[in-house]
Amino acid sequence: MIVRQWYAHLDSYDTIRRIMALLSRWSRPAPTLERLFICDFFLASPALLHETHMPGPIREAFRSFQIARPAAEFLSYPAAPVLFAKMEGVQRDALQTLLGKGLLDFELFRQGRVALQQSYNEESVLPHLTDRESLAADFIAAYFATIGENEPGALRNSTGLRRAGA
Repeated sequence: MIVRQWYAHLDSYDTIRRIMALLSRWSRPAPTLERLFICDFFLASPALLHETHMPGPIREAFRSFQIARPAAEFLSYPAAPVLFAKMEGVQRDALQTLLGKGLLDFELFRQGRVALQQSYNEESVLPHLTDRESLAADFIAAYFATIGENEPGALRNSTGLRRAGA
């Protein structure tokens, strides 16, 4: 019997669900593609947030969310940069699907930023998150995503995640 491991990181439908959940919680100016992709990576594997660099106040907020450490997880993850690189095609396909369905603001997307259409109803995504995912999405959108918001590349530097085109 052959067993295949499923990674949410490499599933287009799960990526769409995560991106919608993050964007529905985003309260600041629309994120760049890179910032959204990094945040999506950590929503798919919140335990890896423990391995990032965070300013003190954000680290304190992180501790209050009580996200399990990687050693306490059932899965063992490959190196974060490798998994992040493998996710690129899936994340881009997910964004194209959301654009095609008219769920993203097209004009903002042309400027390199991502936001939901004003007419989007967030009730269609939020009930589909587990309690653990909701905690992680809340932390990522409200705190983690603010790291280096006005400093290009700061979130990339604090996480060590980089793609060839970035």
